[in-house]
Amino acid sequence: KYNEGSFEIAEKIYKDILINFPKNKRANYGLKQVQLAKTKHIKGRTEAPTEILNKLIFLYRQGDFDKMLRKINKLCPKYEKSSLLKNIQGAAQAALGDTEAAIKSFNLAIELEPSFADPHNNLGNIYKGKNIFSEAIYNYKLAIEKNEMFADAYFNLGNTYLTRNKYDLAIDNYQRAMKIDPQNAPLNYNLGNAYKAKG
Repeated sequence: KYNEGSFEIAEKIYKDILINFPKNKRANYGLKQVQLAKTKHIKGRTEAPTEILNKLIFLYRQGDFDKMLRKINKLCPKYEKSSLLKNIQGAAQAALGDTEAAIKSFNLAIELEPSFADPHNNLGNIYKGKNIFSEAIYNYKLAIEKNEMFADAYFNLGNTYLTRNKYDLAIDNYQRAMKIDPQNAPLNYNLGNAYKAKG
């Protein structure tokens, strides 16, 4: 859980990095996020504690979506302004196949925190799964606009273009993702497939 001290430490670390590497995109993004979180903390906005969110993410990784959703539903009244909790709630609902509820949760997460990129990426995944490609592309682009270091959003956008046989656009987005996450094996594989399909 963030407190005033941890905000100051994180801010100092990012600023120290930027003194030596002023164009470091990750440090610039991290500094902006810390300052944003600090502002929210000062305003007294209720965000679910990191410890609770980590336990929910653990359940997600274990595939225990029912238990995860039960816990989230108990937490929501206390942390009704938590964009992170709403995003995790949407992920659990999507995993259980309730895409309409997931869309509502992701949209509420965005409403609570308009600069939050993850819900847009998650909405993109839902729309791609429904073959509503224009909405998927729109949301992936919004996710990237809000976080230019979001490798998964570039990857998902590339996958959507690959599905639509738009090979140049797929390759372009895979290459952007590669600059951020060069060790990503599925990304390398899909980039190869895009070049092969292009001929």
